[in-house]
Amino acid sequence: MTGFDTYSSRDRFFIGVDIGKINDPTAIAVVATRAEVRPVYRVGHLERLPLGTVYPQIVAHVRDLMRRSIFAHGRTELVVDQTGCGAPVCDLFEDQSLLPQRITITGGLINEEAEGPSRHWRISKQSLVSRLDAALADRRLHILAKLPEAAALVNELQHFEQWQTDSARWRYGARADGKQHDDLVIALALSVWAAERDNRGIGVWMRLAYDDHVGPRPDDMVPGPGEIAVRLNDGVFVRSRQKVMGPGWVIVDEGEAVELREFIF
Repeated sequence: MTGFDTYSSRDRFFIGVDIGKINDPTAIAVVATRAEVRPVYRVGHLERLPLGTVYPQIVAHVRDLMRRSIFAHGRTELVVDQTGCGAPVCDLFEDQSLLPQRITITGGLINEEAEGPSRHWRISKQSLVSRLDAALADRRLHILAKLPEAAALVNELQHFEQWQTDSARWRYGARADGKQHDDLVIALALSVWAAERDNRGIGVWMRLAYDDHVGPRPDDMVPGPGEIAVRLNDGVFVRSRQKVMGPGWVIVDEGEAVELREFIF
């Protein structure tokens, strides 16, 4: 299951996949965001597949993830690191009609450039991670604490470094001492990069917007003990109730109000 207990019709989802290598597992990170002037990236799914998971199993796992109802309706984008051995895996994704955006991470100063077809990109690791750093510094990256891999992600972020090699080249990532990994960081950076790029084309999916003029609270809507009347700014699926609530005035308990705070006027 994902950690997206609440989501709305305005949410777009971005699935970043860092393909594992001999000593690193495949990592998957999913963020949700909406077309806003100051977008927030909510990290609601993190996982690392067992070390040694073969490519077809990786593809099948991601395919099953993308088939979940929350990611339906054409509002989910898949982004895969094809650096090194990742290119054949991207071919397998395309064989399954998943159509990933292919990212080749470079060690140079290339900021961002198309490589062949429009869904192939070359991006420097510095540029990729700097977007993640900016979202963190601006408090626009929200990591759901209850995710099983949340602590591992925070640890990776704390140990993600910039250093200069003996040949005077700058490197970015976990130190090559075998004790730290950066697979979750890279998967998340891919998701955030794609989300920011999508947000630049804000008009593409603003058709999912809504009329937020829901009017004053009805006189007969009286909260009971431990309840509160809130005005939702969108129709929101609430997993605990297994239903869509709003948009408009609804009565919820105080705990639900905390869970729905991002959707309350």
